Amino acid sequence: MHTVYITKNPKRRFNVYLFGKLPSTNDEIKKAVYNPFDAVIANNQSDGKGRNGRPFVSNEGGLYMSVLLDGDAPFAEYITPLAGAAAASVLEEFGFDAGIKWVNDIFVGGGKICGILAEKFSRGEKNYIALGIGLNVNNKNFGEFADIATSMFLQTNSRYRLSEVAGRVLETLNFFLAAGKKKTIDVFREKSIVLGKKIVLSDGGDRVTAVGIDGDGGLIVEDGKGNRRVITAGSIRVED
Repeated sequence: MHTVYITKNPKRRFNVYLFGKLPSTNDEIKKAVYNPFDAVIANNQSDGKGRNGRPFVSNEGGLYMSVLLDGDAPFAEYITPLAGAAAASVLEEFGFDAGIKWVNDIFVGGGKICGILAEKFSRGEKNYIALGIGLNVNNKNFGEFADIATSMFLQTNSRYRLSEVAGRVLETLNFFLAAGKKKTIDVFREKSIVLGKKIVLSDGGDRVTAVGIDGDGGLIVEDGKGNRRVITAGSIRVED
């Protein structure tokens, strides 16, 4: 393990710890040795995880990063949309047409290329966020998930420098952490790939239409009778 400084913003400089392999970067960043704006990056994870305890494929070639953030900061209430907006923006910088599947998955070319996991936790009276971002960069093999996953390499047949991608992710996180809620949610909404589509909700299996994203990043859905409500948690499956 060694430490490098990647970001240029002197007011919010990420202290980055690099590892060859970890069970989980989110579990690592929760340890008491880390402080807000520390970041942990691993070449692979033996126990990578997504939302609701689902496994996250973390083989060699991907960028597996977790950042520790202040859980009481204003951005804490919309941290997942913030990370989604940042990840999609970075991919677009590299020339990809990236879209966000509410609330935490980034897609390119019909395949999932990035997943986000924000976990809130406390140490004593202090609240924190472990923000995990798993981005498929030079990955070639996804095993049983090959039909739903993709990578930057598989999309272009070109390899990318992980350090450059990591630097752009951290710099762009910096931008959105300072940008405020309205700017962040506007980008999150603009990059959505579910609006206007039929979806199935995880909480009960209701089939509805995604019609909007509210000012907090919640998904506005409408049933067949025209009734609307806002979904703030859970997952969705897009039908068309």
